[in-house]
Order: sequence, then structure tokens, then C-alpha cells
Amino acid sequence: MRFFHLIAAACFVLHAVQAQENPAANNKYVFPIKPGQQNFLTGTMGELRTTHFHAGIDIRTEGRIGLPVFATQDGYISRATMSTAGYGNTIYIQHPDGNTSVYAHLDKFHGELAKYVLQEQYRRKSFEINLYFRPGQFVVKRADTIAFSGNSGSSGGPHLHFDIRDSRNDLLNPLSFGFAEIEDRVAPIAEKIALRPLDAYSRVNDKFSRQEFYVQRLSEGNYIIQNPILAQGNIGIELLAHDKLSYSHYRCGINYIEMHIDDELYFAQAIDKISFTEQRYVLAHMNYPVLKSQGNRFHKLYIDDGNALRYYKTNTSKAKLKINEDEEKKVEILMRDAYGNKSILKFKLKGSKLSDEVIGISNITEASYKITDNTLTVFSPGCGEEQEAGLLLYHKGKSYPLDYTYQGKGGQVYLFDLRNYLPDSIQVCGKTLVTNLKALVPSTSDYKYFGDFIDLHFTRNALFDTLYLSTQYMLDEDKQQEFFGFGDQNHALFKTIHIVLKPQLAYSKDKKTAVYKSEGKWFSYVGGDWQNDRISFNTRDFGTYTLLRDEKPPTIERISLNSAGARFKIRDDLSGIAKFEATINGQWLLMHYDNKISTIWSEKLDKSVPLKGEFLLRVTDVAGNSTEFKQTIN
Repeated sequence: MRFFHLIAAACFVLHAVQAQENPAANNKYVFPIKPGQQNFLTGTMGELRTTHFHAGIDIRTEGRIGLPVFATQDGYISRATMSTAGYGNTIYIQHPDGNTSVYAHLDKFHGELAKYVLQEQYRRKSFEINLYFRPGQFVVKRADTIAFSGNSGSSGGPHLHFDIRDSRNDLLNPLSFGFAEIEDRVAPIAEKIALRPLDAYSRVNDKFSRQEFYVQRLSEGNYIIQNPILAQGNIGIELLAHDKLSYSHYRCGINYIEMHIDDELYFAQAIDKISFTEQRYVLAHMNYPVLKSQGNRFHKLYIDDGNALRYYKTNTSKAKLKINEDEEKKVEILMRDAYGNKSILKFKLKGSKLSDEVIGISNITEASYKITDNTLTVFSPGCGEEQEAGLLLYHKGKSYPLDYTYQGKGGQVYLFDLRNYLPDSIQVCGKTLVTNLKALVPSTSDYKYFGDFIDLHFTRNALFDTLYLSTQYMLDEDKQQEFFGFGDQNHALFKTIHIVLKPQLAYSKDKKTAVYKSEGKWFSYVGGDWQNDRISFNTRDFGTYTLLRDEKPPTIERISLNSAGARFKIRDDLSGIAKFEATINGQWLLMHYDNKISTIWSEKLDKSVPLKGEFLLRVTDVAGNSTEFKQTIN
């Protein structure tokens, strides 16, 4: 077995040395994994992630840890970090041309850098570390081995994240650097389009509702929707599509999209450079409520309010399309990837007439409502002959009748412009719907709301657009647990807002009692600071929050502990692990941590010295509860 390891190690070193001794004759950037060989990607720069555009490319590492990672160009290591979250273990290299290359989710650093970082971890007594270096401290040459690939940080599996940044720290597309190791002859793939009415006077297929349409593939790169889609008024068009690279099943993003209306360029996007300061605008670029409810990432082919990105070119009105009765428009959507592969999707829109009698309304089983932009939509199943048809909106003790906007066999639909006033309740078919609407919050100014159970502070531009704020207070009397709701979790916040909860139950007001976000059956720790009988916190998520007390300490499970090293499972079931510390005979011992697998393991400063004597591990959760494990190693 030892002989096998020596052979493997020798081959491993030989591979690294060969890559250094035989760089390409030109001075192009070197691919950081298996240079000169075919490579495969699991993600591309600019693709839509949940809260950001992807910053670089994700390179497959054969599903394993430990492949050599090579410097893409001459330069010096300017920064190195080790972390349990985000990019995990990461190296930054500054290059003479002003660019910086980044290598993330690494397993281990290589050479003198690895020694230096280990010494600094012991000196600072911390696994997590963020180090900056002088230009001459760690010089690297093009194709030098700098690290080994891994799965550290928030990685979902072994791979290398690789990105390139210019002198202003803007992200560049690595695929524009001409890496021959990546092959792509596959055209982008269209899946669906969606049409969205943008005001109460607009319709899609006669209804005030966003509707999705599957596309038909004629051949590679050619898609159509056969029948014209009926539309009226101001409409936004959205696209669900993805790209694939040759020999890969992974879905990647599409950087370049154009939309032509009647052969005129109406909208274009080009995501070829990304600023970190603009990353969160991805929530305005895609349809965020659909992402939250379906998991699908639709590109908006129009510029919605609150979207300050600079990736677009439009002909007029932020590419919001207006279609009139009996008008017909030809729509062509062109998609292009970084390698120039193109696809085109064609369909037609036909202008329809606003009507109060609509065919095809799905059966409405019970009265309900929803808010879309400035419009309140109420759905009624119809009251039947024994009740008087109609709807009443209540506002500040007064009632206001509202006629239905359109109806069909499935029921009636009522539309109301919330800019007129905010109804506190709706009476329809003898049923009362409480809206909990409290205030209209502007996006462009500072705003404070003070309520009976909750206060909220919105700073300027914390919102993407105007918010119709709703708040709720609920008490589970059986569990004696209270819940505080505000906003709609399907809507996004651009910046954090400040929340003050006013609990009605009695609590022990210390660190162990904190705010948690309710996620169905699960709760995620938020924190909070007590002041008198109130607790305050900051958040960038609408939703429902509650107060929980954590008095249960973390658990420690030994996997192995001997003179060669220590390995443990550590877990906490509520507030989460805050810190851990191991000592041997009172001397600090470095423990690496991967929270994805709840595992910590030791690394000695001097590999030749065995662990011997009194071993102590202390694990503490965020609430301050601690657990200790002690054992003598002989």
C-alpha cells in the first residue's frame, strides 16, 4: 500500500513539473486545471444564481479532490483565505497586465504559501484566515502549481471556481481568453417564454395574469411557438433558456440575448463584465417571485423598475411592449453563447380587445387575493343565487363597492389600483379577507413604520420598487410561540432593513433567546439585540420570524483520535456552531472544518511530532452553549 502511494505521489509531482517545464510557446493565459487537455465546466460566468450573477467558471475536477491547480499567468500571490463559507480556501494572483485571477474551493495550498499560512493559523490561533501579501513575497510563474482542487466553503461538490478580474475589480469572462481546453459547439436551448401584463389595463389571453408558454424545437438552434398569443396593453416578455457545452449535461447561463419586434431591435443584453457592486440587481433582472415559487430563472427582456444594471440596450420605454387591439407583432429572440453559437425563437403576438366576459377562467374554488405591482387582484368563485353578487373594499371603517373586471364560468376577477388607497379588508360572497396592508413604502426615500407588534426602518433604496407593506402577528397558544410576519417573501430587498419586534410573551432576555426565520418546519438563526422588552435585528429577507430559546449544547462525536491526528463530527440543532477549539497538553491545535459534512480534523504544525497527552476539544454554539470532549492520548 505504501509503495502504491509513493508511485501515485511521484506521478502527481511529475504532472505538476511537466506543466511548468512545457508551457505553450505563446504568452496566453494557461488553463488552471489539466492545461492542454480537454476540460469540462459545470457553470459559466454571468449565469443567474439565486442572489447574484456567477462570477467566473466552475471547472470539473473529475468528481474528486486533489488535482493540481496551475497559475494562469505570471504574477504574485496577493491574497489567500481559508474559510468555512463562501469561496472557502482561495488564492488571488495579481498579474503584470493589471488583471487578478482567483482560484476558489481549494483543498490545500502548495509549497511555501502552504507553510506560511499554516504558521499564521497557529500564530493567530484561528482556522479562518485572510492574508494579504507584498508583491515580492510569493512570486509565481505561468503554469506553476499553486494549490490542489477541493470542495471547501459553500461548494456543492468538488470543482474549481476560477475567475479573472480587471484592475477595477470588475469580473471578466474567462471564456473570452481563448482557452482551447473548453469545447462548445452546442447552441443555446430555449424552454419557455412568459408574457406579463404590466398594468391593470393589460391582458394576456384576455386575463390579467402572467402566463408561460412552452416552445417547440424545429431543429438545433431553431424554436417557434406555433399559434399567435393574444395580448393587450403594456406587456413584458420573459425568457427561460439555458446553454450547454459540448459533452456536458450541465445547464449554464446565456450571456447575450436580443429581442426584435417586427425586425427592429427592441432589447439587447450583454453580460460580459460584472461589477461586484451591482451583483444584487440580479433580483431585478430575473423574475424573482417565479424563482421563489418555481425555482425557474426567467430573464426579463425589459428593464423593470429598480434595475440599475448597465447590460442593456433598448429602443424605447425600457423595452416594455405596447400592443393595441387588432395589431399583430412578430417577435424574434436571438440567444448567443460565449463561443458564438446561436439560437432563435420566433412567435407572434395578436392584439385583443378588453372584455368583461372571458372564456377559460379556471374554476375558482374559494375567494382569495394577490398583489402584483400596483394592482390588487381578487378572485371570487361567484356568490350563487342565494347571495348578492359583488365585492366591498373596507378602508378606515368605510366600505366601497367594486364591480368585477371580467368573469367566466370559473368565477369573477376584480382589479383595484392600490395607489388610490389601501383596503384593510375585502368582503366577497359573505367571506372577509383581511389584507393586513399597513403602508405604502417608497423606494427612493427613508421610511419608518411603527406598529403594535413590529417597527420597520427602510433606508433609501432598500427596496427595488414601491412596497405595499403588510404585517401580521400570530400566536400559537398551544406552543406559546409568537410569529411576526412582514412583507412577502416572494419579493426581494436590495439592502438590509432594520426590524424591532415587540413580543407579547415573557422571555429571558439574554443571548440564548434570539430571532429565527421560519422556513416551514425549519428555523434559521438570525440573532438580535435585546433592549428593554424589545429585540431588534437587520435582514434582507421578507417573511415570518419568531423567537426561540436555545439551551441545548452542541454534540461531539469522535471519529478517530490517536497519535496521528484527530477527527470529529460536531453538530448543533438550533443556533448553529459558533466556534471550536482543540488543545493538546494546553497547546493550541489547528482543526479544519467543513460544515457541509459537520466534520473537523487536525493538522499539526510539525508533522513529525505525534499527538500525545491530554487532548481537549471545546465546541460552542451561537447561543453560548458549550460541550467539551477530553481524552488522554498515549
